[in-house]
Amino acid sequence: TVQNILEVSTGPIYYQEDNGSWTPINTTLNSFASNHPAYVYGYRNGNDHGLYGLYFKSNAQLDWPVAFTYNRSDDPTAYAIRTRLMGVGYVDPASNWAYEYLQSAQSSQGQTTDNTITYEDVFTGTDVTWSYGNTGMKEEIVLSNTTKTLLQNHPPSMYGLNNETSYLVFITKLDYQNLN
Repeated sequence: TVQNILEVSTGPIYYQEDNGSWTPINTTLNSFASNHPAYVYGYRNGNDHGLYGLYFKSNAQLDWPVAFTYNRSDDPTAYAIRTRLMGVGYVDPASNWAYEYLQSAQSSQGQTTDNTITYEDVFTGTDVTWSYGNTGMKEEIVLSNTTKTLLQNHPPSMYGLNNETSYLVFITKLDYQNLN
């Protein structure tokens, strides 16, 4: 026909092999049906329609509350990287990398909105939000004034660490092919 057609999309699109069409990637997190493979492992929300799967358990304190999969897997144990927040603390590189845990992860129910899930008060005054995007997962840790006050009342020097060289760190544990 000697015509060229240009199709433009505002976001990444995914090729559907079964019908030969290009469709926008759906990044909305949904509740899983009880027959979904991830449901068996305790994951209740997520999305496996994009370039990778993302799975969440209801409480941040549960074993491996976040999993993401690659290779188009819908099983959060196959081709998966699982993660969980363990704690928050200080580490001091000037003191032979000495560290001090301030707090372990607390019980927190996840609240899902569109393409994000937020676990409020995982640490005192600290919320964690995971976002499902077209090309990646984003983890955002938001500290409140409550956290600021807690940290000011518990400086690194209170634990024998240097106030000037210590870092505030969030400890995350990963599980990939049984490597922790």
